[in-house]
Formats: sequence, C-alpha cells, structure tokens
Amino acid sequence: MQRSPLRYCFVLALLLIGCGTEEAPIELAPPKPKGWPLRLLDEPLVLEASSSRDTRFDPLLLEDTVWVRSESVAPESWRSDLQVSGADSIHVRLPIHGSALVHPARQHIGEEDMDEFSGGSFLPDSGEFILSERKIYRKRGEGPEGTITVDYPTPSTEMEFNSSLITTDGQVLASELRLGSDCRRAAMAPAPHKFVYQVELPESAHFDFAVGVRPHEIKVREDGIELRNRVNPTLFSVTLELEDGTVERVWKHLLRGAESPTGSNNRPWRWYKEFSLDLSRWSNQTVRLHLSAADGNKDPDQDWQAVAAWAEPLIWSAKPLERPNILLMVLDTLRADRLGCYGYERARTPNLDALAAKGVLFEDAMSAASWTLPSHASLFTSTFPSQHGLWDNQRLPDALDTVAELLSRNRYRTASFSERGFLSEVHGFARGFERFDSQSRDCTATYRLAYEWIKKQEMPFFSFVHTYKVHSPYAPAPEFAEGYVREYSGDLPESVDVPKYTWGLGNGPEPKPEDIQYISDLYDAEIAELDFAVGQFLDELEKAGKLENTLLIITSDHGEEFFEHGAFLHGLSLYQEQLHIPMIAYWKGHLEGGQRIGHTVHMVDVAPTLAQAAQVEFPESWMGTPLSSSAPDAGRPLFVPMKVHFSKSTAGNDCVALREGDMIYIEYTGDRRAHDKHKGPLLFDLATDPGETTNLINSETEDAWKAKVESTHERHGQIGTTKAFRRSQESVKELEKLGYAGGGDDDE
Repeated sequence: MQRSPLRYCFVLALLLIGCGTEEAPIELAPPKPKGWPLRLLDEPLVLEASSSRDTRFDPLLLEDTVWVRSESVAPESWRSDLQVSGADSIHVRLPIHGSALVHPARQHIGEEDMDEFSGGSFLPDSGEFILSERKIYRKRGEGPEGTITVDYPTPSTEMEFNSSLITTDGQVLASELRLGSDCRRAAMAPAPHKFVYQVELPESAHFDFAVGVRPHEIKVREDGIELRNRVNPTLFSVTLELEDGTVERVWKHLLRGAESPTGSNNRPWRWYKEFSLDLSRWSNQTVRLHLSAADGNKDPDQDWQAVAAWAEPLIWSAKPLERPNILLMVLDTLRADRLGCYGYERARTPNLDALAAKGVLFEDAMSAASWTLPSHASLFTSTFPSQHGLWDNQRLPDALDTVAELLSRNRYRTASFSERGFLSEVHGFARGFERFDSQSRDCTATYRLAYEWIKKQEMPFFSFVHTYKVHSPYAPAPEFAEGYVREYSGDLPESVDVPKYTWGLGNGPEPKPEDIQYISDLYDAEIAELDFAVGQFLDELEKAGKLENTLLIITSDHGEEFFEHGAFLHGLSLYQEQLHIPMIAYWKGHLEGGQRIGHTVHMVDVAPTLAQAAQVEFPESWMGTPLSSSAPDAGRPLFVPMKVHFSKSTAGNDCVALREGDMIYIEYTGDRRAHDKHKGPLLFDLATDPGETTNLINSETEDAWKAKVESTHERHGQIGTTKAFRRSQESVKELEKLGYAGGGDDDE
C-alpha cells in the first residue's frame, strides 16, 4: 500500500531520538554563507555517530494498524492525541467512565451522521466510540463501566499537514505543526533528544525560537504506544560547541505545564513559549548549535517520554538593512464604495480616509474572485484562480511560490495573524511564515497579537494581518450602531445572519426594502467599528516607530452584495459590488501625498509590489505588475475565472469575468438566483453603467467574448497540482458560521 510520508504522524513526531552520545560526530563541511535569517529547519543536521531512531517503533510504524493505549487521558485532550496517531487505522483500548468521553458538541450521533466519519461502514455498536478527525464520538447510550475496543480507519484530514518530519539522513524536513491555535514549522521528537546544526554566525548574531511540549507523554509497549497526561516538566537547553572544542551552555529553561496559556474553559490553546538569545559574542564564528530536550525530573532512561518541539529556530543579524518593513492588511468582505475616501456619503471611516489622504488610493482595484479562498490564493501567489486551482478542499500547488516564501528566503522575518475560516494552513497559506497564527476571534485580538510581534522585530519584517470583522453575520457593537443604523420596525434581529433567510442567496420571496436598508446599515456600522480598530492598531505602530520605514497596503479580498442584483453576500456572482475592492498604500517618502490613481489595478499586482519594495526578483509565474502611477500594459488580462462555492446546490459551477478597459464580460450561474434579472452571459460598459443594469450582449459580441475567454483560459491554465484533503467537522462548522453553507464539504 502506498502511503504519503505525511500520513505517518508517529513517524513525523518520533524519529531522530538523540541519546546524548559521547561518540565522535560525523564531520560535515561548514555551510556556505547565506542570507539572514538562517532557518535551521532548512539546514542539514550534524548527526552524531550513534544517533538513530528508537527501533522499538519500527514494527508499529510499518504495519497497517497502530496500537494506542490510553491511561487516564482527559476527554478534551484526545483531540491532540489523535494528531500524533498515524497509518491507515487505529486500534484503541480505553476505559469508559459513564459519558465522560462524549464530545460536548455532539451528544448523539445518528445513522445519518455516520457517512461523514466512516464512509457508511465500520459503524460502532451502541455504547462504542468512533474516532474521527482527532475527536472521539459515542454513537449512542452511556455504556457500561469497563473497557471497550475501537478499531476504525484514520480519515484523511488536515491533520496530515499539521506535523513535522524528521529523518536520520542529515536533513530535517518540517512542515507546519499546530500546537493550539498557533501554526509554525517545527522539529519534534520524544525527549531526550538533541538536534545539532553547524552554522557560521553572522555579525550581530541573534537566535530566535519557540519551544513547546505536547500534553501527553508516551511509552513503548510490545503491542503499541501508551499515552498518559503529561506529568513532568521538560528541560530545554541550547549549547554552543566552538571551533576550539569549548562547549558553552548559553540557555536553559524548564517548561512546566502551568506556563501554557489557556483558552475558553481553561483548555490549552497555545503551547509555544518564545525566546530570543543574543549570540553576538560569537559573531563570525563557525559553531555547532545543540538543541536539547530532556525530562526535567527523572533519569534519562525513564520509560515515559515527553514529545518536545522546537518551532522555527532561526539565526538572524541585527545589523540594519536598508529595506522596508512590509505590512499587508486584508479587511475581508469590505467593498470599496462603502468608504468615505471612495465617495460614500454615509461613511464613518475617518482612519481609512486619513490614510488614503496621506498615502495613495487606487480608485479602480479589482479582486481575483468574489469569495475568500481563491482570492487569497491569488493575493499570495499573484496568479489567477485558473492557475492556482483553489476553489474548495485543495492545497496550493508546490510549484507556486507565495510572497511569504519569497520574502522569507530574502532576509525577512515573516508572520501571519488571521481569523481562521479559509485562512488555514491546510490550504498552504502558512507556507513561508515562521509564525502562522490563525484562530476565530475578534479583530481587536488579532491586531493586538500582530502588534506584539511587530514591535519586537529588529530586522525587516513581513506581516500579513487579516480579519473577518465585516463578514456576515452582521453584529456591530451598540456604540457603533447607535445613531448610524436608521430606525427600523421590521422583524429582523439586532444582528443578522443573512444565509439563514431564504432570500439570502436570492431565493424565496423578496425581502422588503426596509429589510435591505437595515441589513446594509448593519454592515456600514460594522465597517465603522472596524475602522476604529484599524485606527488604534496603526496608531500603536506609529507610536512604536514601526511605520517609519514600512510599506503598508490595506485591501480586501472581495466585496458584498446588498440585493443590487437580486441577492445578498458574495460568492455567487461577479458584479462590481463583489469585485471592486479598496486598495490603499502608504510608504513614507515613497507612496504618499494623497494621490488617487484612476487606472484599473488587479489583486495579483499586490505581491509583485511587495517584492519590488524588498528589492527581490519575483517568479515568472506571477501575473501581476507592481502598483504604480503609470498604467500597466493595456493588453494584459483582467481575469476572474473561478468556481462558485456558496452552497451544496451550486458548488463547482464555473463562472468567469474578463475585463478590457471599461468593458466587462461575465458568465455565471444566474439561474441560481431567482431575483436577478440577468440570466445569461453579460456585457457591461462600466464607464456609462457602473451599476451594471444594462446588458449589452448580443449574438455577435457573445461569440467574440467567449472566444476571448477560451483563449485566456488556455494561456493561464493550472500550474502544478493541488492536493485535496477532507475537511474536519470543526473547520466545516467554522465556515458555516461565516455563511458558507455546506462548509466546502460537498464533493468529498
């Protein structure tokens, strides 16, 4: 049976167990000097002669079944345990204590729900549990006290991307590892272990890293791996071995469980603790850097082992660089024409308007898609959706370079702070970020985390900051709604989740005009609340001196429709209320002066703009042109090929928009929207008809535009191969909260 290496989560977590041997190390030539920061996970290990993985694990890892035994594991912790599990099926013996292991979100799982977990087979008997997507579910009943056995296949979920791979051939291959909400690349193995790297330290050398420990310890048994709640602290240490043989331990830390902050209900959600060491004393020397973890209490040979992680260890130089910081902010679902700087008379957006007044505003910015996943993929890779291929449960092709990867390779510190949903590592968006923090939360918390990271940076950084604040459901704080949301006497509540209503997607009876106005007002009030939060964030950065040499771009991924064409929300059409996005740039001494640029720019232009500012050559695959006051080549395509996503009834239907000058041609599934008067191919002149009310299409122009679309598709086909995955039930629920009916789980 062929298996992907990433499916073996045990392999990924348990290989390369260092034993602190005293035998002579294998000599490797000093590495060639590279740019800084130097990411150690991209560097070869200096292996000690007896360093090899514990062979007791091998038979277990090569079989089709991995045995896992539980010893008093708290029910809320099992979600983490199953991330450590791998292979094609899991056989588990565990104690039953009444209903203690029933997942709190699902007290009963009926026959109709089982297809999601096991493909309609392997259904558990009454009282048994089913393992699915890192959770344990009981089908029904309380079950007797005692022990049960569960043997079910491990589903292919995003857990296969949340792991680290450590090999013994001298190379650490690490993918994104999630401990709590914070996703970073990490090397991980049971303690005691030691990772040794040989590096040439730069001038003004510093070493940054984070450490973390899984909440359970492991023990090898003849018939499997045993797990228990973590009992002992873990001792981490960093040691330098100098060229003259001198050994100096420069840092140690005993990581106790109490250090892990907690989320709701006192459940751990962030298990990384960050550190920064000043190694400038040894600048310009070639050293061996030893990263060690051991049990903090017991003898190194004790049976129980903690699984310890080193997250994105990197070495950097504090020597100043004459390149700008880069801050890219995406205000999800914000349409351009609801900001004061774009002429909206009712706007309460003083902070964004002030930024536009001192920076550069692009009046006609066009998104690459009308919903979040494909538009962000285009933003990160400067490619059209037809090229990157993300429209549902796919991961970015390896053949495409993201802007974060490009900047990371060119001496930039990188971090992303987003609010989950489609902004997830499973889609490949974590690539290139040394820190990828994605969690459902309010924008003020997101901006606070971003500020805390940015203020610590002493070398050029790239930070991506995203919020869903103005995404449905619309629920503005009372202080922003008061006096702004006009008087309303209808039946809608104070906060509105539009997809819950039949007219939300353009079906059922039409909403009343007063309902439309009320929903639109709630959206405006949320924009006002977001503007306030953005203003606070930028003010703090200004006071900290972090905007002095920072290229700041604020944009959106798509807009929002308010029944202008017979529906609400986004993702089912390609009208201007969904494609026209704000784009404001500011860089002191470079992009300033309140300029207003009138020519059309495209979302794919953002990544090349960042690369150009960083003095980095960008890949040939990138379709964009750096933003400028000069109009780009008039012949380049302004192309929006995508698949609608919004519900089970429409997932997978193709739609496309192609723009030339002021003319825009649109093909989409208009028959899905009962109240949209436009049902066929559309052609609008945006210069004379910005509201897209008069369809100019005829048989002659339709044939000509169809030929143009076909030719453009042929020139901009798929680059590389996307990787499909099964979405976890947790991520499906997150997407449903954002109004994506079906959560993208339609065609698995």
